[in-house]
Order: sequence, then structure tokens, then C-alpha cells
Amino acid sequence: MLALVLVVAMVLHLVAVVAARHSAQAGADLAALAAAHHHAWALPGEPCAVAHEMGRRNGITVEECRIDGGDVHVGVARPVRWASGGEGERITAGQVRASARAGPEESPSILDSRVQN
Repeated sequence: MLALVLVVAMVLHLVAVVAARHSAQAGADLAALAAAHHHAWALPGEPCAVAHEMGRRNGITVEECRIDGGDVHVGVARPVRWASGGEGERITAGQVRASARAGPEESPSILDSRVQN
């Protein structure tokens, strides 16, 4: 019986880690895209401030934000949380990290080369 409980706990933890990782990657993508859009259109304010705000809205922490030419690189972290059984209470069991890059494409596409010919 104890072995079954341990196996179920391990599977539930694995599911929580995978879900947190996907959520972190989606948040990193959104933060990088928002900051790159802000940077590309030269909107007032800092692109990295936009990335931090987008991260906050998506429950992630932006740990790194760097602008390299037209590209924005973002690194994020998100806690892995379990429901504790209490109302709205959660247990934090580590963190997962993800990163994303957004900006202009690096090389012309096939369609661009066909249009030029």
C-alpha cells in the first residue's frame, strides 16, 4: 500500500512539473513577444519593463531580459505548486525555468526569394 501511495505521489509531482514547465515556456514566449513588439515599434518605456509586466500577469518571474539588436531574449522562472487541500493554499515544490527569443527573422524566407526573381 505504501508503495502505491509513493508511486501516485511521484506521478502527481511529475505532472505538476510538466504543467509548470509548459506554463513557464508559454509565459516566456508571451513576455519576449510583448517586449519585441514594444522594441520594434519604439514605443515609450523600456521593452524589458513590458516583459516583466507580462510575466507578472502570467504568474512567472522574469529573471533575465536582454536586447540584442532587434532581438529580445527573456529568461523566466515559475514555481511548481501543489494544492495543499486548504482553501486556495498551495505548496511550492521547486521551480522550473524557460527562455524565449523574439525579433525579426534571421534569414529571408523562401517566399521572399521567389518575389525578387
